[in-house]
Amino acid sequence: MKRRLVWLFVVTVAVGGCEQLSPEMQLIHDAANAHGGVEAVEQVATLRIEGSGNNFRLGQNPTPDAALPRAAVESYTVEADLRNHRMRWEIASANFAGRVNTAVTAMDGDVAFNIGQEGARRVAAWVARDRHAEFYHHPLTLLQVALVEVEEGMPPRVGNLRQEAGNDVADITTPDGSELTLHVDPESRHVARIESTAYNSNLGDIETATAFRDYAAAGGLLLPGAITRTIDRQPVTFLRVSHTVDADVGDLAAPADVASAPEPGPPAANVTDEELADGVWLLAGQSHHSVLIELAENAVLVEAPQHDARTLAAIARARELVPDKPLSHVVNTHHHFDHSGGIRAAVAEGLTVITHETNRDLFEELASRPHTVVTDHLAQQPAELMLETVAGDDTLELGEGRRTMQVFRMGDNPHADGTLVVHLPGERMLIQADMFIPGVGGEFARTAAALLAAIEERNLRVDQLVPIHGGVLPLSALEEAVEAGN
Repeated sequence: MKRRLVWLFVVTVAVGGCEQLSPEMQLIHDAANAHGGVEAVEQVATLRIEGSGNNFRLGQNPTPDAALPRAAVESYTVEADLRNHRMRWEIASANFAGRVNTAVTAMDGDVAFNIGQEGARRVAAWVARDRHAEFYHHPLTLLQVALVEVEEGMPPRVGNLRQEAGNDVADITTPDGSELTLHVDPESRHVARIESTAYNSNLGDIETATAFRDYAAAGGLLLPGAITRTIDRQPVTFLRVSHTVDADVGDLAAPADVASAPEPGPPAANVTDEELADGVWLLAGQSHHSVLIELAENAVLVEAPQHDARTLAAIARARELVPDKPLSHVVNTHHHFDHSGGIRAAVAEGLTVITHETNRDLFEELASRPHTVVTDHLAQQPAELMLETVAGDDTLELGEGRRTMQVFRMGDNPHADGTLVVHLPGERMLIQADMFIPGVGGEFARTAAALLAAIEERNLRVDQLVPIHGGVLPLSALEEAVEAGN
């Protein structure tokens, strides 16, 4: 303990009568020396990181408190131009159906962009902000910026020296305004962890952290061989990696048309409406649909998916289609983030949320989380969460007279255990999400079989399946798919 106190409170004098280092900068110099030397760290111009491992799909677990599903990362490549503040990420990982998808994202100073088959496309300012911070989630990039001397009269970049969780910790503010927290192991002096605040449209303000271990020699430096990333202390990525220092990374600059393009605003929402029966509309137009159901005294929306823009557009269209009755409820089929991303918007608009009881704690948390990095609709228009849950396998019935709708859990589901469906007995329709997706196998072959079994066990009268993804299908399409085993 005495040795630790001496280090924290005694200013170290550099050899040869050089200027004294503050305790904060002594921490930075100690870490740089442990990684190969201050000069060696400062001189690195480019970096390539390659590896593989696993992603854990955030917001896609079977129940809100279950472990996240694992997806293999077949390849992971990061190329960085440290002099010009540019970085490119290329990640090939398996999706929910087992197919490998490759995502390429990049950053050039203030410009963040994605690269797809149709070329490069600039993305929103908050995404650029998060990528700025991500650039510094590596020992080399963060130590480099911390080692730069600030001009006289300017606030220091490194401050708030302290101890946390057994590490020596300091806060670092970068020239572009990113704020990060550096954790240094007290014994090895290696960078143990880097933290910053980021944004998730469901969770709002999140702590994103990168932990490092298994340091090994690379280009005259000691760099990590294992990287773990977490969101709010929940692991979302584990990678085994190797480093190439001063690699040929090519030109990582943003294309001229991308750099000159204006920063995109909120995501666009295209909502189309198709009347499936008198007073029942499919609100489609994008990958995730909603369904509007007019009842005797009110109207109900099934699903608030994706994000604020999509759900607010669906709510606006619903109110246009049924102008003389209040839109009172939204039914959430399941908690997965792509299907619940608009719940906060629905709360702000005064809708009562219907979901399965397994989601109560999650939805109460989502409604109360701060959204300060990006102020979403609920942050701008605060409202109290009104929640109605379906217990177990019970049936919740809404409406009377000309139409009733039944909401219930549809059997055991490996994709999302608390999944609700909506049955319209009079129209012989069943509204479902992620239980039957034609042509998609894997776990969806099992959920399709479970859906058909539940229809038969409940003796439901169903002629049409109305999906949240894709087009309306006859029940025979489900029967044929189950019989074929896909």
